[in-house]
Amino acid sequence: MTNVPDHSDYGRQFAGIYDDLFPRENVTPGQIDWLAALAGGLSHPHVVEFGVGTGRIALPLYDALRQHGPVDYVGVDVSEEMLEALRKKNPDNSITTLTADMVEGAPVAGADVVLCICGTISMVADAEAQRQTLRNAAEVLRPGGTLVVEIHNPDLVQRMHGNQRRITLAVPYHGGDHVLVTFAELEPPVWRVDHCWVARDAATFASETSRLTTLTELDTYASAAGFSVMGHYDGLTGAPIHENSAMITGVYRLDNEASNLRG
Repeated sequence: MTNVPDHSDYGRQFAGIYDDLFPRENVTPGQIDWLAALAGGLSHPHVVEFGVGTGRIALPLYDALRQHGPVDYVGVDVSEEMLEALRKKNPDNSITTLTADMVEGAPVAGADVVLCICGTISMVADAEAQRQTLRNAAEVLRPGGTLVVEIHNPDLVQRMHGNQRRITLAVPYHGGDHVLVTFAELEPPVWRVDHCWVARDAATFASETSRLTTLTELDTYASAAGFSVMGHYDGLTGAPIHENSAMITGVYRLDNEASNLRG
């Protein structure tokens, strides 16, 4: 297992293959509808997405929200490589891009919704840095605003490893023309993963490390930052969590009292 860089290096490694690993067509209309409903009823929603990446969620979500009126959508990412990939797909700049580290804060405020989804918070491997990220989300939101955080399901990862610290997986893509070979090492709560993306004539290597935060921990972080729990869900489906949920999501509302204390 290699020494895995921190979250700030994720984009440099993955920007060139991210859309192959996570195709936009795998984002379902139901997922977008559920996210859009979180900003429902607002005449001019202001959405901020931490870890926007290449816009896999941002672009279809913006389009869904725009059907009902004007939208302000800010995509925050520490990786200029990821943001450049987004800009190429977004020539009209409907998504405002902002290079910033969510752990250090983002110079935006007054958002109705902050998204930290697709396991973005899991890429922050330090518990205090995760807590700080939720405090920063509170700074970005208006009073009563909504925070959506999606994490890996630690129980499912543990079951996948069984009694083995290290496992190897191979997943075919594009009808078998590409293969993702993954070497994973689990030392709870840290999950280190080396990937090899194999095409017919080339291979790309990328590494990541995740902190497998539990839902209880996430709720604790949120409470300390001034949020109330609104619900827990299976990924971005809006359905209840089940034992095979690959991702689990917490939805939180920023308490007015916490906003007032911040001034």
